Amino acid sequence: MNRVGLIGKGIEYSFSPTFFSEKWYREGIQNWSYDLFDLSSFPENLLTWWKQQPHLIGANVTIPYKQDAYRAVEAQNLSDSAKAIKAINTVVFDPQIMALRADNTDWRGFLGALDQEQVLGTGKPALILGTGGSSAAIAYALKSIGVDFAKVSRQEKEGNITYSDLKGQLKEYGLIVNTTPLGGPNFLDDYPPLPFDEVVEQHYYFDLNYGAGLSKAMQMCSLRGAYVQNGSEMLIRQAEFAWDFWRKWYQ
Repeated sequence: MNRVGLIGKGIEYSFSPTFFSEKWYREGIQNWSYDLFDLSSFPENLLTWWKQQPHLIGANVTIPYKQDAYRAVEAQNLSDSAKAIKAINTVVFDPQIMALRADNTDWRGFLGALDQEQVLGTGKPALILGTGGSSAAIAYALKSIGVDFAKVSRQEKEGNITYSDLKGQLKEYGLIVNTTPLGGPNFLDDYPPLPFDEVVEQHYYFDLNYGAGLSKAMQMCSLRGAYVQNGSEMLIRQAEFAWDFWRKWYQ
């Protein structure tokens, strides 16, 4: 049995086990299983921890460990995009070198799901809400298509702006990407502190959180006429890229 899984914290809600089980059933793929590794803290040595998991071939990595996992993989075994983003979401054990290899498939999943024509048509920069590993992947994706952006956080940090800086300025931006967990399964009633009264029809709110309904922020943006999108399609696309990455080493 070939095992893959998801490394994260508070991930009992994850869609990944169902997604991959249904995918393997549809495609007649046997002898693969998908498990959740819900860890209260990131392993001190990821490779040592990995070798203690029987038959583990590959893993996805999610909040809050994408940057920790990046630092745990040797530089020569990282993809170019992973090196640039400094965060990973896909890992595989390479039996030929007895070491871990890693990639970041988030940025390609995001671009595949994004209505790029709409974003480029505004000619305006984007806002990226949050400063974690997912934020870095979105920044990399936007750079690849020539879209300027500003990163937003609650506290002042070098190179970022704060939510209070957006007051009276939201009209200067087009795309707004929420990379924070606010609005996701563990924070359903929370939302980023945007000046929602400044949202207009020309705004495009993309929430990396996924689920059947709209997050609170998506609801507020939609009521003001903005185009809203959750992270479901991005999640599916990045999962397919992760599958391709694992299969490169285990045909």
